[in-house]
Order: sequence, then structure tokens, then C-alpha cells
Amino acid sequence: MPPAPGTAQAANTQAAQPQEAAKPAFTINYRERPRYPFDRQRLKRRPVLDGVISEGEWDPLYTISEGPVNGTVYLNWDDDFLYMAAKTDQPAWVIFDIDANDDGWLRGADNLEITVAPVSAGVMPPIIARILDAASGKDQPVWNDRVVDTKSIQVAAKAGGNTYVVELAVPKGIAGLTLRPNATIGFRADFLPAHQTPAPTPPYEPHLLLDVDLVDARVTGAPGVSPKLTLEDQRVIPGGTLNATLELLSGSDEPIPVKWVAWKGDGAAADILLSERNPNVPAINPRKSLKLRYSCRLPDTAVPGFYQLNASAELTNGRTVQATASFQVVEPFVLTMSASPEPAFPSDQAKERVIVEIQCAVPGYTRGDVELQAPAGWVIEGRHKKGFESQHQDSVIRAPFFVVIPSATQPGDYVLHARVTWHKREWRTSHVVHVQPASAGPTPQTTTPGKS
Repeated sequence: MPPAPGTAQAANTQAAQPQEAAKPAFTINYRERPRYPFDRQRLKRRPVLDGVISEGEWDPLYTISEGPVNGTVYLNWDDDFLYMAAKTDQPAWVIFDIDANDDGWLRGADNLEITVAPVSAGVMPPIIARILDAASGKDQPVWNDRVVDTKSIQVAAKAGGNTYVVELAVPKGIAGLTLRPNATIGFRADFLPAHQTPAPTPPYEPHLLLDVDLVDARVTGAPGVSPKLTLEDQRVIPGGTLNATLELLSGSDEPIPVKWVAWKGDGAAADILLSERNPNVPAINPRKSLKLRYSCRLPDTAVPGFYQLNASAELTNGRTVQATASFQVVEPFVLTMSASPEPAFPSDQAKERVIVEIQCAVPGYTRGDVELQAPAGWVIEGRHKKGFESQHQDSVIRAPFFVVIPSATQPGDYVLHARVTWHKREWRTSHVVHVQPASAGPTPQTTTPGKS
């Protein structure tokens, strides 16, 4: 078994083998911000964590081309997670630094460092997460490696050929991480060779990070023209319609002719959005804006997930402006079910109250049916199938049912099933009712004659 790095035994072993030249240590210069070109706009996008950087799945932040390890860093976000990834040309340590409030590394308790071990085939790399707490200590900041549960951070990795990929999803709330449009965080990622185990810097050592903005839409303008892409609704159901407006704002005192405007789905969205190219576009009037609209009905088979719409316009001077906006395909209905009391006790008189909660993402008014199915022998009072109405998108409907559990029911777990039907489609959920012996239930209260 090889000696542990940094021990006297390791030093003696190295001295006894002079033919193996020691590799020079590489030092990360945290006092200097990464100098690589980057786009501070971080688009709302949910990648698949599978250890593969697919085309159009991630947005690169910057590429490291200097030092012993070369590779690319990726960064995206959604309402629940900050997504980080790295693709290197050799096994390497990857160190991510996040300043959740972007208020400076040596301020507050929102400074998170995540270190990922080198990727090797068939082994998921361990991670270390620590927070630099500059708020609790009186004299100087301190590292705290116990406050973050690393199990809450999703990790995927894969090694193949000369490519080594690691992908992470950091949940909101860790180190005060807030994920919302137009929020700004500090971020950087660095690589170290696999043979060089990283150590935390002294707690008083400043880390200079890049300022990155979390955005719903990413834009690339041209001199005199600024694009703005707006979606009517960022959540669309399968079979629903995506409506968008591209606004071209002029900063010139002269009319700006437009050669064409094009719309297309970015990445996986190319399979569910129509591509359009319009060469008949009027000029942008001086100091005014030109609004162009796009509408596309999504297929009924659109898979729920995050997608991107790209709009671009070429000006007659050859320059191109473009904007990309994220939208989410969501299920029309999401069901949950609860029952009370819990646990339940068999009784021919007592009733179990069952609530089927329906979260509706369908725009405007709609109606459907909700049906409850109980175990054999149980009695559903009234109708087991009811109609429901939703007045607007994002409404929540609570459909109550009452169930009698016969006194002869044996103790155990029993499953209730519910389903919603709408436009010849259905959504299901279930709930386990824990039935205890009737003798363990509450004692019925009796009333003595003549007393109340």
C-alpha cells in the first residue's frame, strides 16, 4: 500500500527513487479573477445529469487553456438547482467557488466551495463541500465543512478516451443560494492535476470571482440595436401554444434596415418548435422599437422539461442580433392525495376523509373528472367520480371524498388510487392508508342519561 502523501515515509520513498522526477506543484491564484473570455448571462436551463455534455444541453462559461489541465466549465440554473459541470482532457480535481450573494468572498456566510475528486471509470468521484463563514467569527473567517450535507448535491461523472466529465446540481438554499431571474452570484471554477491533492486556502485569503447573472433570456446585440425576447408564458403544456415577441430597440438616429428575422428551437426544442425565417421585415425607425411575434403550437407528445427558443435578426450591414429564452413544458395536472385520520381505524360508523389535490397548469378555464378507487369492501360515500373546474392557470382544486372502512378490515397497509381524466388523457396518484386494529382506536364517548 503506498504511503500517504505528505508523510515522512512518503518523503523517504521519493528520495529512494530519484529516477522519478517530482512534478512541480501548480498553484491556483485566487487573488486574480479568471482571465478567460466568458458570457456573464447564465441562461435558465435544466441539463440531464448523466456524465455527458450533449450539444445544446449546457452553456459553457469559459475554457481553461493555460496550466497543466485544460478544459471547459459550464454553468446553468433553474428554480431549484444551480448546475455546474466541467469537461477536462485528463483526470483532475475540480474546485467550484460560489458567492451566493455576490457581496465579496470575505463577507457573510454565503461563500461555498465544492471540491470534486478526479473522475475515474466506473467510480463516482467523492466531493467535499465547505462554507467560508465570515459572519459568525469575531476575529477572522473560518472554514466550516460540516454545515453542508453533500448527499443533497447531485453528482454525475463519466470518463471516456481523453474526456473526463463531472456534473453537479446544487440545491437552492445551500449557503443562502437564491435562484431567481436577474439575480447575480459570484462564481469561478479551477482545475488541479490528479496527483496534487487540493487544500483549503487560509480563511483570510481573498477569492476573486466572476460576476454572473441568472437570466430567463440571453441576448447578443449589435451597435445601435438591442434585442429583447419575451415569452407570453414560460410554462406551456403539451399541445399548448408558445407565444413570443422579439423587440428590436434602436439606438440610432437613422432607420436601420433588417434583412431577415428567424425563429428556431435551440437543442432539444428543435423537435417541438417550428423554424421560421421571415425576409419581409420593416426597418427599425430611429430611436424606436420594432416588435415581431412568433406563435407555435406544441405537439401533444412534447416531453415535460426545459427548452429554449432562439430568435435572430440579420441587419443589412451584415451584423446579427439574437436572443434566447427558456420555457418549460409541464404536465397539465399534478396530483397528490392525503387521508385523515392517520392512522385509520376500522369502524362501520367512522369515515376516512380523503382529499385529492389537483394542481392545474392549463391556461384559462377548463374542466375534468376526478375518480377515487378504494380497496375491496371499503365504501365510498356518494359518487366515486366527480367533475371539477379550474378557473385559471396554476389553480389548485381540492376534491373531497369520504370512505367507510368496515369494522372487519384487518390491520395493514391499503392503497387508495385516484385519477384525473381530461381530453382523453389521464393522470394518476395513490396513497397508502395505515389501518390499525379497531381496539387501538379512540374509545367512543358515552353519555349518561340525565347528564350532558
